[in-house]
Amino acid sequence: MAIAKAIRAPMWQWHIYLGYALGILLVWRLAMAWKNGGLGYVEPDLHMRLLHWGYRILYLPLAVMVLTGLIAAFYKDLGIAKDSIAWAKELHETVAWAIIAFVPVHIAVVVIADNTDQKWIVSKMISG
Repeated sequence: MAIAKAIRAPMWQWHIYLGYALGILLVWRLAMAWKNGGLGYVEPDLHMRLLHWGYRILYLPLAVMVLTGLIAAFYKDLGIAKDSIAWAKELHETVAWAIIAFVPVHIAVVVIADNTDQKWIVSKMISG
């Protein structure tokens, strides 16, 4: 039991660090989009417009996950009773599992697109 507790503590710290990193990257991405004229993409075909709207919509659950994680982490500093944050923890976990489920679907769709009509899409995503 002591070994499990010793392993769990560093894993929890990584969870917190990765949450901060996600929050910083999300704010950075939104700031860069704002600086470059917002999240508006001008794409000629419907497929690409829908794709870009999907990316915009993805920012919402990411923001919810970051905000609920911060509420759960800093509830004392925010003056919130521990009993009052159950909703934040539940929503945080639900959104996290939804994003985890989304990742393999996203990877599969990108691989399919890269091997069909959108050659080099992976390179474009990495290099901009």
